[in-house]
Amino acid sequence: MVACLSVAACGALPQPFSRDGDVDNPLLAPGAHAGINVVTVAGTPHGKLIAREVAQAFRDEDFAAQAQPGLSAGYTLVGRATIGPAKIKAKTRVRLLWLVLNLRGRPGGIHHQELTVDRAAWDRAEAPLFKRLARDAVAGLAPLISGARNIPVTETQSITVFDVDGAPGDGRVALRRSLAFELRKLGYRVAESVVRGATPMVILGAVKITPADKGATQRVEITWTVLAAGGRVLGTTKQINHVKSGSLTRFWGVTAALAARAAAPGITKIIGGAATAPPAAP
Repeated sequence: MVACLSVAACGALPQPFSRDGDVDNPLLAPGAHAGINVVTVAGTPHGKLIAREVAQAFRDEDFAAQAQPGLSAGYTLVGRATIGPAKIKAKTRVRLLWLVLNLRGRPGGIHHQELTVDRAAWDRAEAPLFKRLARDAVAGLAPLISGARNIPVTETQSITVFDVDGAPGDGRVALRRSLAFELRKLGYRVAESVVRGATPMVILGAVKITPADKGATQRVEITWTVLAAGGRVLGTTKQINHVKSGSLTRFWGVTAALAARAAAPGITKIIGGAATAPPAAP
């Protein structure tokens, strides 16, 4: 039997989706604590670029991270750069001091980063250089953000989450990574791809966005479907809310993290029900 966890059946969606307030996008309501917000780095004209690249590097490691000024996403990462000449000709020395603020806004750790980089590449803000800087930063910062790290899992079964169809901007990947992150926090082993005989469940996601009243907002519907290895539908759960028109066109940021966290209880209920259900008849 398919376990249907639709909005009609379950009533109001869990926080933050049921929250109303004076924010432009109710999916970004304050109070989130699973994500990381990287503040524009001070001391350099490349501060916004560094923040964006560090947030992307965190996402590449399956952290829920974004760089959006003024948004409290839980952990806050503040950086200050000191730029000076290096001993080597045509090189620049870049020193970065990173401060991690924990879920209560208190200092949770400090990381010092120092690199010697090509001066011309730095001045031109060449992408490979800043991506390398970001990866180096995340390697040192990740251990300081224990609450947002993937935890070791002991489950023998694994689950694969596919890219989310229909999501605009970076939502296809951001939603997948955020849901994988939430499932790992709950102790599930999430595989990056389907392995025959070793991946008993697959999770598919689909986003449908339609205009709402007066065009100022859009109706966002996210449907998550859990499939057994043979393709049998085990259950479906839906999330519905209204957001400011165009707010998800480019970057989902912490929205993906909040959506995934709200979806996780319904999805794990389906998974748990499948684990205890008798095998399907041939």
